[in-house]
Amino acid sequence: MTVISILAWVAMAPLWGFVMDRYGRKPAVVLGCLIVGGWMGYFFIDHGNYSYILPIVALFQGFFGPALWEGAGQLMLTLAPPPRRVIYIAWYNTIVGLVAALGPMAGGQLMEAFGGSGHAAIWGPFARLKALVPGFDGFSAVHIVALVVMVLAVLVLRGVREGRERPIAGLITQMASAGLFRTYASLLDLRRHAGDPRVARALRRIDGDEGELVVHEVIGRLDDPEPEVREEAIRALGRIGGEEARDALESRLLDLGWDLRVEAARVLGRLGDPASLPALEAAMREGGTALRAASAQSIGALSGGPGSLSLASIFSAESDHRVLEAAALGAASRPRHGEPDSNQLAEALLGLYRGLFDSSGQGGRRQYIMAMANLLGDAADFSPYLGGLGAAGQQSGGEESRAALFKALEGRLRSLGATTPAMPPGLAADLAEAVESGSGREALRLLLDAGDVALYAMLGPARDRDELSELIARADSRLGAWDAVARACRSELGSPGAEVGLDEPGALLALLGAWFLSKD
Repeated sequence: MTVISILAWVAMAPLWGFVMDRYGRKPAVVLGCLIVGGWMGYFFIDHGNYSYILPIVALFQGFFGPALWEGAGQLMLTLAPPPRRVIYIAWYNTIVGLVAALGPMAGGQLMEAFGGSGHAAIWGPFARLKALVPGFDGFSAVHIVALVVMVLAVLVLRGVREGRERPIAGLITQMASAGLFRTYASLLDLRRHAGDPRVARALRRIDGDEGELVVHEVIGRLDDPEPEVREEAIRALGRIGGEEARDALESRLLDLGWDLRVEAARVLGRLGDPASLPALEAAMREGGTALRAASAQSIGALSGGPGSLSLASIFSAESDHRVLEAAALGAASRPRHGEPDSNQLAEALLGLYRGLFDSSGQGGRRQYIMAMANLLGDAADFSPYLGGLGAAGQQSGGEESRAALFKALEGRLRSLGATTPAMPPGLAADLAEAVESGSGREALRLLLDAGDVALYAMLGPARDRDELSELIARADSRLGAWDAVARACRSELGSPGAEVGLDEPGALLALLGAWFLSKD
């Protein structure tokens, strides 16, 4: 038993030290109290099973012992005021020594009193237990008392405030799922010398909450001599997330001598924290095309709130189509970050609108229209309506779903009060015919006319267009932003030569407007 317990103790002490460093001392000590689980074996031990119950008891002692004993000492040092720490250590060791000396004596006396060594009389509740449980004796009584004392100790420990400990439930979950052991194994690999292939493999294993425990070691590998290790460290920080990971990536992004700035810019966009916008904007000003494109894509991914202004500035000042399309791709995949400012959102949408007309090829235009959809709502909801549009052989269901969308738009506009004669009676059918035939100019004209009728019906026909737009922007930031695009579309329709190149962009914009205006 001694050999098993000591070997297990030696093996587990570094792991519990890791737990104390990352989770705090208190959670380790509380879990160390599970050492009593080994004591439960004494209730079932007999001449036939002692050969395997005693080793299990010893394993419990060795597994949880370092957490309880080493953790208690470390917790005492953490809580002790530095000027009096030596006195606290002396009293702590004195108390532990006295308890270790007197405990066995007290246990022996209790066992005698409760019926050990041939005594038949067992006190109070233990007498009833003896009658109910065969084999119950003074030895069992002593262990019940020890269990009760340990439970009381845990209750007292719960009131201790270390000040930096993580929730104990999180530690239990990590241990139950083996996540703690995987993280500890990753830590051992992360500390290996540069060039060891196990370092890159360990970085690839790191993910989520488990990674938070080794985030400092991952950050340290950003400067590893091996390019593969540096790249895997960036990706691991993207999976870990959090303020420390973001700050480390931002500092490397602004380091002009660092060779993986492009990958850092992409990962910052995936982290989804708008606090990274200043660093990404700085990279846009200083970097080459690849870095500017990656930074623009990340800015687009953060464009639901304060990032809308940054996105708008890209579209107003940038001339490189590779950078513009990257920004559109990011905006098409971005999560929403609260309610954006109407003017910022309008600027971003107008930038995408200009990119839609400047882009050549169906793929680029759809990228821009998806980005616009994501700024106005959820692009995943809009995407099915593009199925088969403009293709030689349309996908099954694409035409039917668009027809249903136009019907929903017609019903929505009429429910808002747009019942004047100016509203075409067959709006849904006319829109469907124009879009499916590729007449983008006609589809856009129908949509804009119907939208204007509905807005005037809601807000009053006596108002001029500028006053109406201001009211719309105040009422709803996204509706105000769409109104800015609608006015730009109206101007495009009235410009000389508007028929040229308007069919596909016009059809896409009409489809986008129908989807947006049909929503509640």
